[in-house]
Amino acid sequence: MRNKPSPNGVALGLLSPRDWVRATKKSGHWYKVTTNTKTTSGLKEGTSGWVRSRHLKPETCMQIN
Repeated sequence: MRNKPSPNGVALGLLSPRDWVRATKKSGHWYKVTTNTKTTSGLKEGTSGWVRSRHLKPETCMQIN
């Protein structure tokens, strides 16, 4: 996860395949994401940053009230 949509952006931390994030914006091949929970590498819940699309796997989640 980086602070801007570029490989030159400052690294904020790592995401693992088990971490869940919410994508909120797209810029080229990059998505702005926010962590849903504390990540396995220790990023706090609610941390936002940019991730290259090839490192993300889309999932569908549904909430039923």
